[in-house]
Amino acid sequence: MPVARRYAILLRTPAVPSRLAATFLSATVLGMLSLTLVLCMRQWTGSTALAGVASGLFSLGNAIGLVVQGRLLDRYPDHRVVIGAGSTCGATLLGLVAAGVARWPVGWVLLLCLLAGVSVPAVTAAVRAWLPTVLASTDLRGAAYALLAVVFQTALAAGPIIVSLCVIVTGPELALGTAALLILLVVRVHTVGSPGAAGSCAKPGGGRARPWARGLEYVLAVAAISGAGFGIVLVTLPSIEADHRQPGLSGLLLGAVALGELAGALSYGARRWPGSRRHQLATALATAAAAYGLAATLIDLTPALVAGLFLSGMAGGPVAVVLSALIDDVTGPGAVAGSYTLLVGAGLVAVAAGSAATGLVADRLPPALLLTVPGVLALVAAGFVLRRGAFASRGE
Repeated sequence: MPVARRYAILLRTPAVPSRLAATFLSATVLGMLSLTLVLCMRQWTGSTALAGVASGLFSLGNAIGLVVQGRLLDRYPDHRVVIGAGSTCGATLLGLVAAGVARWPVGWVLLLCLLAGVSVPAVTAAVRAWLPTVLASTDLRGAAYALLAVVFQTALAAGPIIVSLCVIVTGPELALGTAALLILLVVRVHTVGSPGAAGSCAKPGGGRARPWARGLEYVLAVAAISGAGFGIVLVTLPSIEADHRQPGLSGLLLGAVALGELAGALSYGARRWPGSRRHQLATALATAAAAYGLAATLIDLTPALVAGLFLSGMAGGPVAVVLSALIDDVTGPGAVAGSYTLLVGAGLVAVAAGSAATGLVADRLPPALLLTVPGVLALVAAGFVLRRGAFASRGE
């Protein structure tokens, strides 16, 4: 099926455009809030430390809320979960603006930051669990997962840009208020269509995840290993910039990775690739390892380094899409949302762990050596994938 036709069919499927739009808006808010809370708390309290605590509490709350909402999405109609969480989040963010401007006690403001994180609606998980219920074709589902990943990543990148514009116009409070209004808009856009289109992807008391021996542990392990590798890259790039004495280089390098991920995800979803998902995943991981090796070897040559990181991103895009698709294979139809949120949560925790660990040693190890570690981790993940019995399910 031609590339344009595959994506055109997706966008003509009832409720798919509105759900993708809701995903974009919710991811934009996620991209806005961590930076916005830092800017607001620093302005309200004059303390960078408290600003960091506020951002950390928001992220902690978001991780908790993601897992809790994933379980709820498997049991109740998704529009109910999104409406409940989104309304709570929007009201909390507006309350946070009022509390900050009125100079409430810091403890109350920090509590609102935590509550805001918990209540951010898990729209991407809801859409991911809903897509298999309306797309019968395996090819279309793969394209949909790729498009969902691209929409999410693009929106995350757009969030900080909106924050910067708001700060230029009036200040960070405008960004926080804008995020609140966008969250309320998410609730409306997500539920556009008939109750059937916006309904649950699983009936209450729906199916449970298949036994972990059937592959879920491998999906989570690969997500965690890949996430740790990306966390290492995030901390290594500023060290490379310092060594090259080229201000702004780390942003260029991170942009190369991000653009590569978008290109890789779209390319993967645009056609049917040979082999099982397990072998496609192993191939993508091995390609990423080779790309990191290339980048580390040619680290002193900026164009080659940019190219190597772009290639690592191109390999990483399909990894994320295949892992998402494998959720269909290793879980029952009533456990997709919960399993997907576990997948996302495992990746987020691993990114944080990889960044923290690298931060402890970055001053003592050369960037070239650090940049080889994500490649080694990718090879380890490929070994998990190729292990006999991994992902043994209907997807093989």
